[in-house]
Amino acid sequence: MSIPEVKVGWLQRKSSILKRWKRSYFKLYADGNLTYFEDGLCEQRQGHFNLASNCKGLKTALECEVDPPGDLTYGCLLKIQAVDGDDMILCGSSTDETL
Repeated sequence: MSIPEVKVGWLQRKSSILKRWKRSYFKLYADGNLTYFEDGLCEQRQGHFNLASNCKGLKTALECEVDPPGDLTYGCLLKIQAVDGDDMILCGSSTDETL
């Protein structure tokens, strides 16, 4: 039995090494796994984040302490704070897409 997808779609994420915004296709599963891919075909996983075991908090908007990409607003930002310190910063094209 496969785990149901709760939400899927395109988001931009701040890369951990070069600190650049990169567009990725995300899938959030009911078990708390957030997986992201290079394209919508989902053939090659770029990475994942387990919200159930590794998330210690969420921050939004100005709390993220980064500028959003392009002409997007601060309301589109979401920072997932990790227990292990490897935080993930995401930005949707609208507030609804981010959350």
